[in-house]
Amino acid sequence: MKPADALKGISLPDGFKVQLSAAEPAVQQPIAMTWDSRERLWVSECYTYAESKVNFDTRLKDRILIFEDTDNDGVFDKRKVFWDHASQLAGIEVGFGVVWAAYAPNVLFIPERNGDDVPDTGPEVVFDGFDNDSVRHNIVNGLKWEPDGWLYKRHGILASSEVGVPGTFREKRARINCSIFHYHPVTRRFDFVCHGTTNSWGHD
Repeated sequence: MKPADALKGISLPDGFKVQLSAAEPAVQQPIAMTWDSRERLWVSECYTYAESKVNFDTRLKDRILIFEDTDNDGVFDKRKVFWDHASQLAGIEVGFGVVWAAYAPNVLFIPERNGDDVPDTGPEVVFDGFDNDSVRHNIVNGLKWEPDGWLYKRHGILASSEVGVPGTFREKRARINCSIFHYHPVTRRFDFVCHGTTNSWGHD
């Protein structure tokens, strides 16, 4: 179906309208998105997720795109590829001069402090140890700022992860399964919010 035809098939309550802002081939396989302070949309595309017998096709690469509406008509007219070296990319957030990415087995950040939309350096690993095999589509996912200033993340069922900063001994790592947890970008404190979810993907 063409994007314009798909648009026509959407029904809305009275008082609402819908508009096509971006479509294939400009964006494909979107799995997560976020807005920055410049009103631009950042989108992570996940090409590596595959059928169950393959699990993740790491021959492919996931990437992060930036979309901008320069004339404020609601349609993105500017598009950039920020980073295209990811694998198993399942979440993205922007803040504190870096781009945060849920990129199993890691959560990492990519510094971008001068505003030129080019990574300042290579990615830096914040946490490692997330399962990137058995957990499959319940992989560490979603990064979201909350009003308390913490960065929240999620992890589903099927396998447990033993998470810590790089180099943490196993006995000191946090065991994560079916939970929401968060990280403070200034104090670098990591803590659990709750346990007991199942196939968690998305929260508010």
